Amino acid sequence: MLHALLNKTGNPAPLRPPGAVVEDEFEKTCIRCRKCMEVCPYDSIKTAHAEWGLKMGAPLIVPREIPCYLCMKCPPVCPTGALQPITQKEEARMGLAVIDTDACFAYNGIVCRACY
Repeated sequence: MLHALLNKTGNPAPLRPPGAVVEDEFEKTCIRCRKCMEVCPYDSIKTAHAEWGLKMGAPLIVPREIPCYLCMKCPPVCPTGALQPITQKEEARMGLAVIDTDACFAYNGIVCRACY
């Protein structure tokens, strides 16, 4: 079973660009200027649509569509500090990967190497 990071309301929090402050602060700070989306060379940063409610217009990443490659071009262009500069890519803390051991081939004795 996959587990999503939850915000204070108990709903899954969207995956934000690298350097994003905590979700509740991000929602207050981000002015939806789209500068992070414009500077992203991989088009990894998308706009949240109406299904996100009040989060609509804010940047998010959908890694199954286009992952973030941690080029770190977005934090410096953020005018409000919703995205903070990061010196080490390991500090990005953009989500938590969890292995679904029931679906993972390697956990079930099949050589896969898809994660590799």
